[in-house]
Amino acid sequence: MTVLQAAHPHGDPLLIAARHRTEGYPLPRTDDHDVLAAGWRTIASSQLFEAYEPLEIGMHYATDLLPFGPHTEVRTRGPAARRWGQQLTPCTPTALHAVLADDAQDVTFYTDRTTGIPVIRKGSSRESTWIFLAPLRLPDPDAQLKSVILEDTVWIQTTDDRIHPGPCTPREHLWWGPGGGTGPRRPPGSSPSSWTTSVRK
Repeated sequence: MTVLQAAHPHGDPLLIAARHRTEGYPLPRTDDHDVLAAGWRTIASSQLFEAYEPLEIGMHYATDLLPFGPHTEVRTRGPAARRWGQQLTPCTPTALHAVLADDAQDVTFYTDRTTGIPVIRKGSSRESTWIFLAPLRLPDPDAQLKSVILEDTVWIQTTDDRIHPGPCTPREHLWWGPGGGTGPRRPPGSSPSSWTTSVRK
């Protein structure tokens, strides 16, 4: 940037930006998926305030480049959600935590270290919810599926006795019940708040 110095009525100098640097601009464009995905991962994990707005845009227009699945919200008081909450680690918020929190005031920030997904807890202790982006895959390839729990979303329990939100790609959603829809539904005739199906070989 070229800087000009001008006189001030009170005698102090003013610095005026006259022209921005143009060397190296515009930045080169690329369609390389791996390069773009790596860039979005860096933005998502950034703790800089400047990363918030680009990531908010990316959550709408670049979902396939982010390393997470769809936005998910569940009650914290369900048995599966409570168990999963014990696996979470408090953390310093990233840009992605800030996007998940939106304008909410009563929030705390976590990460699920086994899947790498960011998580926030919103609301009072009695009526709080977990808000997170679903993982794209289960973390341990050696852990086998033990059971599927239907409780606000789909939970996966593995043979190592850990519990995870069901993996899901960004443009899909997990649901159950008759017909179509945009979210989970309780199986017909079931009254419990959660529904567990064991998986046997």
